Amino acid sequence: IRHLEEGETYKYSGVLELDSIQHKKMKEKIKAEYNRRVRKILKSKLTVDTDRLYVKRKEGGRGLRSIAGMVNIEKLALRDYVIRNSEIKWRTRGITIAERCKKYKRNKKNSRYKSWKQKVLHGQYIRQLGEDVNIEQIFSWLQCYLKGETEALLIAAQDQALNINCHRVRILHSGTESKCRMCKTEEETVHIILGCKPLANGSYKERHNITRSIHWALCKKVSVEVTNQWWKHQPKAVEETTGVKIIWDFGIRTEKEIQVHRPDIALVDKTNRKAKIIDITCPIDYNIGEKEQEKTFFLKEEIEKLWKVRVEVIPVVIRTLGAVTKKHEDYV
Repeated sequence: IRHLEEGETYKYSGVLELDSIQHKKMKEKIKAEYNRRVRKILKSKLTVDTDRLYVKRKEGGRGLRSIAGMVNIEKLALRDYVIRNSEIKWRTRGITIAERCKKYKRNKKNSRYKSWKQKVLHGQYIRQLGEDVNIEQIFSWLQCYLKGETEALLIAAQDQALNINCHRVRILHSGTESKCRMCKTEEETVHIILGCKPLANGSYKERHNITRSIHWALCKKVSVEVTNQWWKHQPKAVEETTGVKIIWDFGIRTEKEIQVHRPDIALVDKTNRKAKIIDITCPIDYNIGEKEQEKTFFLKEEIEKLWKVRVEVIPVVIRTLGAVTKKHEDYV
């Protein structure tokens, strides 16, 4: 073993030591390594979706301000000021952008949004939304105070950039198996849980049973005895009190055979001969309009014939990644 020279240190578990830990030298070493990594990142070319970073949060972006854009806006503002005050004879060398501030902001906003939408992978979600969705509600969560890592995870899911098998094989080219690690049959992408048989009987039901909070609230409203917290509530197939019946996840026999005949919740007002059918679904992103129509119309006519009541169907249709239609507010 080589003897240490005077002032020389040895490394133990990555930490420089002598007769004690060399804090000053370790700080210098860590600082140098940190700066090296930052410089390396700054020199690299970003290939991810940078356009979404500068889109407003209420429109689905991350809400960051572009330094280059802010500089250009200041140049334009100064240019406009000089033009308005013609008595001031200032030279405007270096200001090459001919657009005015408002027009520049509008054009920049539109170009970023268009560029984001045209991206093959990262623009897939925004392209699938269509015209029947409520943009303000879809991205309202971006205006809340979520943790950074939570927000990043949701954005990655929408951008189809989660570290899943299909992404590793098709995009990163670092894997060999793109099939779902649970069912081994479908491509492992951001898809509905119901499409994966091992998850359909577990995670799907657990997520879908969020309807018990609605059932709990309805029971409480009609004076049915319930627990203090909705998450402890265990719904019964039928709850009945004076003039009101609440049915939970119960198959309804109809004269005409229809696929959707098992609503999540049915509230029957026997006194006024009215009924409300509350049904919740979480379809894949491009299937939302079809699912809402399915939940709204197919069961209503049959129940009115069978129960002799006026029926209102309340479809709660939320896409796998959070999108809702413009009609969603009418039902909630």
